[in-house]
Amino acid sequence: MKFEEEKIENNKLVENKLKWKNANEESENRNNGFGFVLEEKFKLLNYTYSYIDKVYDDIANFPKKHEMIKKQLVKTSFELLEKISAGNYSHNKKYKKQMADEAVAKVKTLYFLLYLIEENKMISTKMIHKLRLQLDNISKCLVGWRKAI
Repeated sequence: MKFEEEKIENNKLVENKLKWKNANEESENRNNGFGFVLEEKFKLLNYTYSYIDKVYDDIANFPKKHEMIKKQLVKTSFELLEKISAGNYSHNKKYKKQMADEAVAKVKTLYFLLYLIEENKMISTKMIHKLRLQLDNISKCLVGWRKAI
């Protein structure tokens, strides 16, 4: 009985994710009605959104014994998004620089977590490579953003 409930819950999560992706693709103005823009003008946020989406796809079947690393990867990814968003929407240059610097630190942490995942063979090397490429794009944009402030 418990197995069936978990299976139903997993199916609902997959359905919700598909609905969210379809809503993204079909929306003309990329606005979900809550004032949250699904595609930003600021490319760095778009790269971060797609990175987080990719992380969720890749860690779906993560080994249970490495649950702590999985949680830290997700937590740090959302903290990165938070730092970038906070800096982007601030008008204070000093605060923007601080948020950019903190975002760089989060990216460094994510690189280290990917290294641990690769060393322990938690997901395929191909998946890790794709995540690293996305982190490289984020990192390059962060450096450019930091210089432009």
